Amino acid sequence: MKVFQILLVFLLAIITYSFVGAKTFPQANPKPKWKTVVIQTSAQCGMCKERIEGALSNTAGIRFANLNLGNKKMTVKYDSRQLTADKVREVIVNTGYNADTQVANPEAYQNLPACCKIGGH
Repeated sequence: MKVFQILLVFLLAIITYSFVGAKTFPQANPKPKWKTVVIQTSAQCGMCKERIEGALSNTAGIRFANLNLGNKKMTVKYDSRQLTADKVREVIVNTGYNADTQVANPEAYQNLPACCKIGGH
């Protein structure tokens, strides 16, 4: 009987620890919280599209990036736990393009091909 009581106490201790431990420690990989932002760009051509989409696709936390060349709007789906909409704009700006009211990084802009610069197409 005493062995049974010891085993029961031990079992209860393990169960209690597993419940308390699950609530105490944060998840190692919390689920992403996806948000979508639409950003007006200064893109001009297909090369611009490849450049901007490529830069965004290589950024951690971005799930989807698509530039509509017809209206020059970039739609980006991103994990708001890793990025903000301003960080997404920053990637575009550092690629050499305007992003909403933010002006392109001058050095990156100068490195763009002529057709990708404003008025170049």
